[in-house]
Amino acid sequence: NGERSARSPEKDADRSYRRGLRERDSAWKHEKKAEQAPTDKKRGQELRKAEKDWSAAVKYYRKAIKKLPRYPEAHSSLGYALRKLGDYEASLASYDLALKQKPGYPEALEYRAEAYLALGRLSDATRNYAYLARRDREKAAQLLAAMDAWLEKTETEPLPVVTQRSPDWLRKWVDARKKSLAKLQANDAEEKEPAPEQPAPRAW
Repeated sequence: NGERSARSPEKDADRSYRRGLRERDSAWKHEKKAEQAPTDKKRGQELRKAEKDWSAAVKYYRKAIKKLPRYPEAHSSLGYALRKLGDYEASLASYDLALKQKPGYPEALEYRAEAYLALGRLSDATRNYAYLARRDREKAAQLLAAMDAWLEKTETEPLPVVTQRSPDWLRKWVDARKKSLAKLQANDAEEKEPAPEQPAPRAW
């Protein structure tokens, strides 16, 4: 008990946060198994296991935040888990807190955009893309891939209530950003390419 009381709030919060991350990793594994499941029954079983893990992750992230309210990574991870559980409004609130504590946090910006997407708020989903494209090309590409997946899903499943713009508008927007991002990535690759070695001076 003495050792427990001597632990700092930061250490307690970090411990809970890491337990939440372990639950997240377990949920991802079950989701992967669900994708590869041979039957609908098996798929349902794996998805229920994933949902249980996401709920556990939420509990641990909230415990971390209770110990250390100013913890942007925990707020962002909480938003992610809540989004996986379909609680999009609570998810957005968590992302907003993460970004208030850590402005420009690429992970929170990208995941918040995906929550907007799930709610049919297409303009909001595109709002911070330009910042991501400048600061974090990987997250920018991740967001475009999520938008692609959402658009493909709308072709076979009922659309969510789209309150901003339209899927056709988003398709044109995504295609244009893919081209501009490819150019930025090509420029990045050129800048990283080592300069050719200078030939050794000839001895006369």
